Amino acid sequence: MAAQAAGRTKLLSYVLLKSGVQAVLLYRLSRWCLEHRLRLFAYLIALISNYLTGADLPPTAQFGPGLMVLHPTGVVVSGGVEAGARLRLHSGVVLGFQTAGRNERGVPMLGDDVMIGVGAKVLGPVRVGDRVKIGANAVVLDDIPDDTSVVGVPARAVDSLTA
Repeated sequence: MAAQAAGRTKLLSYVLLKSGVQAVLLYRLSRWCLEHRLRLFAYLIALISNYLTGADLPPTAQFGPGLMVLHPTGVVVSGGVEAGARLRLHSGVVLGFQTAGRNERGVPMLGDDVMIGVGAKVLGPVRVGDRVKIGANAVVLDDIPDDTSVVGVPARAVDSLTA
């Protein structure tokens, strides 16, 4: 009995004190509000989440199950971004539009099991494949195939995970 109570207390403290968990839970709530035509509440919750956690996760972005935001301060996601299951975002990540030098205005589409390192930027209408790792401070401007790791500015492949 005491072990169950301790487990519940630990879970509650984890949810209340981990800003990455808060960011994801508030994003899911704002997304639910948007899907149920509660637009004002959706954006209000997103705003509160931004102030509490430092992560800008708009309800118009679509993330699959298993989203993890590790150290959410500085994470900025543009509306319309689509990501698959088990996306991992580290602090300072930007997923958004690219406007300089291009007439295109599109947002990234990310596959399943993608990890984006600290400070990395994924800009424009690019497709990031499944099981991709994007290194810290990389700037992704072109499509990335499945099972690839990329680093640098602009990002370039360093290996193939299946090779």
